[in-house]
Amino acid sequence: MRHTRRIPRRPSERTLEWPLAEARRKHVKDQINAAELPVRHEIWKFGSPHTLVLTKTDELFQREAKARKDAAASLEWLAAALGG
Repeated sequence: MRHTRRIPRRPSERTLEWPLAEARRKHVKDQINAAELPVRHEIWKFGSPHTLVLTKTDELFQREAKARKDAAASLEWLAAALGG
């Protein structure tokens, strides 16, 4: 069974503190970087395991707003094309 954390979804929830062993922290950071996600990451090096801190950037919210706007426009076009 995979261990996952609840990802903050609301704009007011911007930060996730995730205690992970080094290999898992590296994997998560590498995946974020490879996907070019607008999420900052840092490591709090106290306690064990160290904590990976992920923070959503404003760019993430801007991308999501644009995607919603584009989807709404596509839906309107489709409804008009189908005579709805």
